[in-house]
Parts: sequence; C-alpha cells; structure tokens
Amino acid sequence: MKRFNDKAIIITGADSSLGRVTALQLAREGANVILLGTNSTLLEHIASELPEDHTWINTGNHLAVTCDITNEQQGERLVSHILDKYHRVDGLININTEVKISQALLTELAKTKGSIVNVSLLSDTSEPWSLTAYKKAYEKLTTHNKQLALDYGSKEVRVNRSEER
Repeated sequence: MKRFNDKAIIITGADSSLGRVTALQLAREGANVILLGTNSTLLEHIASELPEDHTWINTGNHLAVTCDITNEQQGERLVSHILDKYHRVDGLININTEVKISQALLTELAKTKGSIVNVSLLSDTSEPWSLTAYKKAYEKLTTHNKQLALDYGSKEVRVNRSEER
C-alpha cells in the first residue's frame, strides 16, 4: 500500500517546477492530485505526466483547474467542485500563493485530520525595495501559519511551512 493511497491532495501553484515535481511524487505515492494554477497549458501537461497505476477514489482521474484562488467566489466554487468529485480533501500544499484557499478548506481538512503545507520560495534579490516587499509577505505567511496551527491543532489539522531556496 502506498503512503498517500486514496488521499485527495490539492497543490496550488502547481504550474511551477516545484508544483510539478510535488504532483508527480504525490501521484507516485498513491494520491489523487488536484492541480491549481493560472497556466492551463502547463497544468494540462503536468496532469498528462501523472501516473494512473493505482486505486483511485474516482477511477482514473486527477484534476487540473485553471483559477485565481485569490478570488473568494472562485475559491468557494472550486472547493465545492473538488468535494463533488472526491468527497474529501486530505491535504493542501500552497506553493508561493495566497492563503485564502486554506480558509475555505479548513472544515474539510478537520474531517479527514488533514494537513496544510505552505511553501515559500526564498529568492536571492539584490533590490532593496523587492526585499522589503518580500519580507512583509513572508511575515504575513508566517503569522498566518502559526495562527492556523493554533486554531486548528485541536481539530487535528497539521499546519506546517517549508522554505525552498
């Protein structure tokens, strides 16, 4: 049995290189992978690379969705669509994205005792103005991560952060 067999895991920023390798690894380990991003061509290409050699909640499908997850209405419709298709959400991997989708999924993640991993991409920048903006965004994500962990730890939802350099 594979580690993520029959788990439905959402990857935001899936149209990035890190999103692609994350999706491939999760699919190899048995997950139903839901790819979210803004580049439909890349998402479709990544979805076509995912292995389908294991048991699925819904036979033979991953899901690739082009969307703007910073739009609350799109996020709510997206969550509804995912639940209609998979009937559950076991994990969320946010790759360098807004955190609004985390809020929309917390109730479902509590049901499955799921996990959220927020990935921040650390860039080497020499421009002081961009470094200041980055630090503010980084601090916001760090604070949000800690608050989610405090608020939902008692519901057995794990919230972690990873930094990719």
